[in-house]
Amino acid sequence: MQFIKYFSSFIIIALLGSLLAWQFLFIRIDIGETGVRTQQYSFLGEKGVVAKDFGPGWHRNLPLLDTWNIFDSTVQTTEFTTEQERQQTRRRYSFLSLASQKYLASTPIGGPGQVELKSKDGFTVKLDVTVKYRIQPGEVHKLYRELGSQTRYKGIVRDQVQRVIRDTFGTMRTEQFYAPAVRRSKTDEAQQLLRSELADSNVELIEILIINFQFSRSTS
Repeated sequence: MQFIKYFSSFIIIALLGSLLAWQFLFIRIDIGETGVRTQQYSFLGEKGVVAKDFGPGWHRNLPLLDTWNIFDSTVQTTEFTTEQERQQTRRRYSFLSLASQKYLASTPIGGPGQVELKSKDGFTVKLDVTVKYRIQPGEVHKLYRELGSQTRYKGIVRDQVQRVIRDTFGTMRTEQFYAPAVRRSKTDEAQQLLRSELADSNVELIEILIINFQFSRSTS
């Protein structure tokens, strides 16, 4: 009877010890995430960022040796729009599931309102723009090595979107904004240019959407 008690205690301690060891020696990456591992010392491999993306599952995480950075590998959405428009979007889709509402609430605004530019004939044009993109699959470790953080790469996307939109749509005259075929052509042109530029930063452009526009005569 005493033996059974000691044996049971041993099993419980062993299980708890194994669980604690597992928690300390491994890291879990969830679906929709990609991990980048950096080795701090070279005695178990080359020092530095490991040239590999780590997908969902459990992975080695040795104390003092490994450090991890986790990136969202799903399609990202950045909006250049007004807060009023965002509020209207939330009300319009208030019937959606909680997960969809959470997505709408967390979608980052690209910058201080819409993308503002000057048309060829001197009008100030404000565009509501939505851009969808993601880190190129298999190249998350390259992006981390070059840029260092998720925040920085999203900032690069934001800045490049604004520049490309201004350069592309700034060649249009005001009346051309009312022509769907012209807007579509310019959107395609912007997508091709931005896709090429973002690829240099290991980012894949999915789509640019021009949602709305408004303009006023420049006072300058």
